[in-house]
Amino acid sequence: MGERNLILILLVYCLVPMTYAHAEIYKHIDENGHITYSNTSIKDGEKLLVSPSSPTSNSKKTRISVNFPRVSTDTQKKRDSKRRKILENELAIETKLLADTQRMLSEIRNYPAFSETNINQSQYETIEYKKRIQTIKDKILAHERNVKALKKELAHL
Repeated sequence: MGERNLILILLVYCLVPMTYAHAEIYKHIDENGHITYSNTSIKDGEKLLVSPSSPTSNSKKTRISVNFPRVSTDTQKKRDSKRRKILENELAIETKLLADTQRMLSEIRNYPAFSETNINQSQYETIEYKKRIQTIKDKILAHERNVKALKKELAHL
């Protein structure tokens, strides 16, 4: 019985603050007509009225005042299309950089003067060789992460 009450108290304690949470949004238009939105007060900014959604509501949409900017479906589709093109271009560039870096690593490993088995290499040259190999490996990992992230982002469009 005591454990059950403790769980109930903890549940209520966790849910109560959620009913009072809400965001304040401020809008500022500068002399050039640029619009800035912020969740902190802006000098000469206008506080927008935002109706917080209740945690018990099944609606996932937040009710926002009429002052909040809206875009037509056509405009949003154009933006999405433009974004897709940008991401596809970035993916092509990253894929090429990845292939180039992998080829560079392969060429360095196969170059006789810098091979790990070259007996005539000084200790300094061996250390520098290993540092260069590690730098290239790090670049390959970064390009692989970028390619993966771009593919994931494109899959969500």
